[in-house]
Amino acid sequence: GVQTCALPISQEGVRARSRLAITYIDQSNLKRAEELLNEAEEIIKARFINYKTQNYAYWFIRAEMEYFNIRGRLLLRQGKFEQSLEASRIANLRGIELQKYEFQTDERQKTFSRSTHAWAMTETALIEIELGIHLQLIEKLIHKAQNLNMFF
Repeated sequence: GVQTCALPISQEGVRARSRLAITYIDQSNLKRAEELLNEAEEIIKARFINYKTQNYAYWFIRAEMEYFNIRGRLLLRQGKFEQSLEASRIANLRGIELQKYEFQTDERQKTFSRSTHAWAMTETALIEIELGIHLQLIEKLIHKAQNLNMFF
């Protein structure tokens, strides 16, 4: 289970789990990555309540952006294309939202956040490409099946 922690620290738990999960994804240990992301999701659901009214909203939105970006990557690797695209789109929305709270941090962190948002946009593009390829393959299979039926 997820340990309870102070609200400002809970975003670090999400970010740490997300960063570790991407390492497991890259090593093809999708089961462990999913466990970590599920823990991160538990923290978000339990602890990210009314955070946008706080002085540290920036960090919670950034944690969500990172979480959804990496969740999208995991879902893509699992072949769940539509869910992957949805998670990736949420990551991009959080990246846009994050810009409103940049005043809460320094220039260095703004640079990191913008870089992460750019990564999320790239992930979305990759997912859309994969989804397009997947749909094209399905269309080809359907066309072949239809051609086979012509002979019967």
